[in-house]
Amino acid sequence: LSKGKSDLDLNWMIENYNAKNHPRVLSREKNADVVHKEFADYISQKAKNGRVDEESFISYYTDLNAVLPAERESYFIEIVNKTWGL
Repeated sequence: LSKGKSDLDLNWMIENYNAKNHPRVLSREKNADVVHKEFADYISQKAKNGRVDEESFISYYTDLNAVLPAERESYFIEIVNKTWGL
């Protein structure tokens, strides 16, 4: 995602987060707009001066992973891969 940069532009991240591919959207548990807003709101809290550094990015996903049951590691991987097109 960063192409070697130590941080990313917050607006770029929000624009490129692909909420429509989030597993809960695909399963119709949530609306893509809701998932996108949740991501934008939370990642914005991690940003500093409109930038998201590696530590903040990892912190966001650490927090996300903490609320998922341990047996759902594959679900966590699916969220990351699908929302960022990896």
